Amino acid sequence: MNVIRFAASLKRRLLPPAVLRRLVREGTYQPRRPACSRQPRDTDIFTDVEDPRSLFRSFGPAWDARFKDLFLPHHEILIKINLNTADPYPASTDPGMLAALIDFLQEKGCRKIRVGDCSSIRALPTAKVARKTGIPEALSGRAPFIPFDDGPWVSIPVDGYFLKQVTVPLAAVTADRLIFLANMKTHNESDFSLGMKLSVGLLHPLERYPLHRDHLREKIAELVLAVPPDLTLIDGRTAFVTGGPDRGETARCGAVVVGTHVVQADLAAYGILYEAKKRLDRLGAFTEDPFGMVQFAHAKRVVL
Repeated sequence: MNVIRFAASLKRRLLPPAVLRRLVREGTYQPRRPACSRQPRDTDIFTDVEDPRSLFRSFGPAWDARFKDLFLPHHEILIKINLNTADPYPASTDPGMLAALIDFLQEKGCRKIRVGDCSSIRALPTAKVARKTGIPEALSGRAPFIPFDDGPWVSIPVDGYFLKQVTVPLAAVTADRLIFLANMKTHNESDFSLGMKLSVGLLHPLERYPLHRDHLREKIAELVLAVPPDLTLIDGRTAFVTGGPDRGETARCGAVVVGTHVVQADLAAYGILYEAKKRLDRLGAFTEDPFGMVQFAHAKRVVL
């Protein structure tokens, strides 16, 4: 029995995860149509946030006024989180924020909730990353976790300048409602990582190599065309103001942004991140006008 366990362990170490050995698509779907696209592009900014539960107490009235008819008890809700690596918040999703969000949704009558992500190529499998970051404990008794790398995957056409087709999890396409739970941070390849950048975690790992090869910032914006979320929550209580996505200098911003349109939410979060970097003399290539940044300039062209 010990020999069998050793052989299985050796096989796991020597062979790459199955998702990196072969790209299997199970059909083609049209781009997802967010339910909130028919609503005003509302963005709420909450400041001086410490406790996630106090955040949702403050958000309750806005939810009752604008979202209670969009998120109904029979809707299957997928929360897409940030498990790029097993590094702690703000590199990855704060388990406390995730638990508070699910509890809030359940209090509002939402019962069919799932949580998912697919980690970076070097960190796979996602289930291992989730365990290291405490996600299973946060989800215990609340919601199941879906490692997207377990599949199935489907193809979606994209009417972009740089992307014409992407492979994403079937779960993200078929969910009645999709919520992005993103972090606020700089990124050493894409300048910043907010709501739009969270879409990269929906992309099949074998398609992430060409994604990063060129025009990464523009491609991030075009991913929104394939699987746009219904609601974006950007946790900026603490943010990376240098480095990123996994390590960097942090700053306490105490802010959380919640928006119905991912680009509008990103614009609000960028303003907060810009001010934090300016205060600490860490501006680098950041511009006061967000549309001076390639991600936003291209999003304005293809998404807004």
